Amino acid sequence: MARFVLMVLLSLAAVCGMTSTAAQESLPDKRPLLVVLIFDESCKVWCQKVRPIMKELKGQYSDKIEVVELDASQTTLKQAESVAKSYGVYGFLRDSADWVPIVGIFSSRKKLLKELVGPKQKDVYVAAIDKALSSN
Repeated sequence: MARFVLMVLLSLAAVCGMTSTAAQESLPDKRPLLVVLIFDESCKVWCQKVRPIMKELKGQYSDKIEVVELDASQTTLKQAESVAKSYGVYGFLRDSADWVPIVGIFSSRKKLLKELVGPKQKDVYVAAIDKALSSN
C-alpha cells in the first residue's frame, strides 16, 4: 500500500512539475538580457556617443534588459574585470577591451548573441535587442 501511495505522489509531483527538471528547462527564461558596454574613459568622442544611448535603452526596456557598463581604462580595468566576472562575461571583456566602444548582447544564460563594435545609431541597438529578446 505504501508503495502505491508513493507512486501516486511521485506521479502527481511530476505532473505538477515539482520533480521534472526537463520541463523546467523547457520553460522560457524570464531573466533579463544582459547588455554589456565596454568603454574607455579616454575615448571621449566615440564612447560618449554610446553611453547615453545605453541609458535610454535601459529605461526603454526596463525589466527586459540589464545594462552593465565596464570601463576598460588602465586605472579601472581591475574593477571592470571583477564586475565582468560577477556577471559571467569576463571573456568578453578580456577579448574586447581594445575595441572600445563595443556592446555585447548576452542571453539570460550568458551566451553572446550579438556584438556591435564602434558607435551605432540607437535603432541598430534596438533592432539587435529586439531580435535577442525574441530568441531568448
